[in-house]
Amino acid sequence: MAQRIAAAGNAARREDQAALAKAGEDKACVMADLRAIAGSAWTRADQKNRQLWFCLGGAAIGILAWAILPGPVAREIAQTSWGHNTKVKFAYARSERTENGDNHGMGESVELRPRSVECRQPTTCG
Repeated sequence: MAQRIAAAGNAARREDQAALAKAGEDKACVMADLRAIAGSAWTRADQKNRQLWFCLGGAAIGILAWAILPGPVAREIAQTSWGHNTKVKFAYARSERTENGDNHGMGESVELRPRSVECRQPTTCG
């Protein structure tokens, strides 16, 4: 009878140890999940902080670019548009003269000057 009681006690202890080991594993998993949740909360706060700093930095860079770039861009556009307008005027004058038959007998390759410019020395203006 003592042997049966000892055997039953040993079996109960093994079951208890297995249950305690399983509970310990479950506790470790739950703690890891809690740490991950807490860590993601810190990560979210850090992400919001980084996002704020990047937005402020982008705004500062935009303000500086808006203050610095318009001058060179405007100068470049002014040069380009002036040259383009002059080329268009010359092309229009050339087509107008050739339609009227006024090409001075020199064909299409005559370089035209603006009408307001007068040439006093034919050798330098040709």
